[in-house]
Amino acid sequence: MKNFTQTNTFKVLKVTVITFFITILVVGVFTMGTGIDFKDMEEVSNTATEFMQLSSEGKIKEAYAMTSRDFQKTNSLEFLQEFNDSNPWLFKDFQNIQTEKFNVVSKLGIEGKFYTIAGKTFYTNGDVGVFEFELIEESKLPKILSFELYVDENRYNAYK
Repeated sequence: MKNFTQTNTFKVLKVTVITFFITILVVGVFTMGTGIDFKDMEEVSNTATEFMQLSSEGKIKEAYAMTSRDFQKTNSLEFLQEFNDSNPWLFKDFQNIQTEKFNVVSKLGIEGKFYTIAGKTFYTNGDVGVFEFELIEESKLPKILSFELYVDENRYNAYK
């Protein structure tokens, strides 16, 4: 009986170890195969969310600080303030975003990564919009290169 118990214990241990290594292999292949770094995705999503929240609260100077050097070369702080003031339907009552598309591109010879994130924008009154942000890594932080925001005609008309 002793040999039977030791053999079964060994088999259970062997199956557990094999299952563990298969799980690690599958997760490793998935994350490497898709090219998705979940930490990057979280940081980029947080950047887009914070930019929208700051813009919704009228904190344009803080939102502008989240933009890239290239964005700032072509768009002044005053331009972003005017854009925000002229398009309240895009920012007012912002609640959160839901990411539906995320892409990372690393280019050899260029410092940092390029990111694209897109999905739905939700507002506190129940309205839903669509967003797409392009970001670049500067000093190890994602910074906004450009953004596009869309809302339906009813939301637009409510604020016009």
